[in-house]
Amino acid sequence: MSGSDLTVIHKPKVPMAFAASAMAELCQRLDDGEAPNEALVLAFKDTELELGGAVDRRIVFMSMIESAIEDAKKARDAWSDQAKKLSKAYEAFEANTIGIIESHPDLPFKGDLGKLTVRKNPPSVVTAFGDRDLTPSEIYANAIDSGFVRTKTTYRLDKDAIKDALKSGAVLEWAKLEQGQALKVKK
Repeated sequence: MSGSDLTVIHKPKVPMAFAASAMAELCQRLDDGEAPNEALVLAFKDTELELGGAVDRRIVFMSMIESAIEDAKKARDAWSDQAKKLSKAYEAFEANTIGIIESHPDLPFKGDLGKLTVRKNPPSVVTAFGDRDLTPSEIYANAIDSGFVRTKTTYRLDKDAIKDALKSGAVLEWAKLEQGQALKVKK
């Protein structure tokens, strides 16, 4: 079977309760310690399809998860735990896909729905203090220059100033730049 033999079948929307139940079952399998590959292997097991078909399935699956994440966020009070589980599933699936792409850079990860590429995210500041408010004694004990602090009732690190300083070559033992990755679907 070739990629040109594939036909996209448009199905009616699945009721939210059914979709949530199916997603909850997937999340439960992940919570039980099954690796995403094991939990999702049935969706990608057909070895007769070429790479383009596999890429399309991943794009469709990722779109379905993104859509489910958005639906869960709209009903945040009732679905907050579900949204966290879906996000973990998406992150695990994305990390797995990035790993596959990076381990096979010679393959064209392109299908009828788009091309999968790995892009670098803009660097973000990561400090030893996280994103919490700091006390004056913490600022003093760690010798943090006031130029890196936004003063309110409590003290909070100025990540923009820290990022600029780190990019300029400053050495701050309590902060570093980290650059994450995200999967991008190019159409």
